[in-house]
Amino acid sequence: MTAPNFYDLHAKAVRITWYPHGKGGPMAPGAPAVRRGAPILEYSDGSQDIVATGEDLNIGVKTKAGTFVTAVVRKNGIVPGAVTSIGVLIPDAIVGSEPVAIDTLGVLAIHRPVIAHVTPGQIESYTKLKLTGHASRVELPL
Repeated sequence: MTAPNFYDLHAKAVRITWYPHGKGGPMAPGAPAVRRGAPILEYSDGSQDIVATGEDLNIGVKTKAGTFVTAVVRKNGIVPGAVTSIGVLIPDAIVGSEPVAIDTLGVLAIHRPVIAHVTPGQIESYTKLKLTGHASRVELPL
């Protein structure tokens, strides 16, 4: 029994895969440069597929509630300067030879740019996601 190295989560049209220790294997043509063993979050919502790593990925401090991971999934959306990110609470798990069920939360956040002389108010807006799926220990290419 050990910690998972792969999480496969989904909610409605959103799919998130989390590799806390990277995916291994050679780089695919056109893929972002990733340091070996670096965490990777993949996000898909039916209109875009994003691979977040490096500065577009933020891994929070591990707590008793799990680890909150955020990734930028869109820059300069409908509103110029806006940033959309996904935050996922990654629960701790112990896996054996079979995947284990995961039930957690995600937050899709839209951060709108602050424009001079704007009325005071909340800058970010949030959409809550109930994520389900599984965690497992998978064989990754070297």
